[in-house]
Amino acid sequence: LKEVKKNPRNLKDIRKFISYYLPTLSYLLQQYTEMDTKDDTFSNVSLTKEKIKNMLKTVEEAFRQQYNSLFEDEVTDVSVEIKVLENMMAQEGLIKEKEVLH
Repeated sequence: LKEVKKNPRNLKDIRKFISYYLPTLSYLLQQYTEMDTKDDTFSNVSLTKEKIKNMLKTVEEAFRQQYNSLFEDEVTDVSVEIKVLENMMAQEGLIKEKEVLH
């Protein structure tokens, strides 16, 4: 939420994250917890629990990508500024061309 204050264009993605992804994840985890207390010898409970476990791996990666995308514009801006600064210093002879990071 702090990031949205700094960069309001991320609001749409954050809103979806808060209104759908988190509640859905919470529901699935609650269901897993309930199923974990039941005898699953003669039911599909163990299969469903396994699906939830596998889905959690996918969710972790998706959340990581979402988090990284919040900072993508900022990282790009910084990278451009670094490149411009390096080129200017090289043009003015303050650093050698081969010292410019690529």
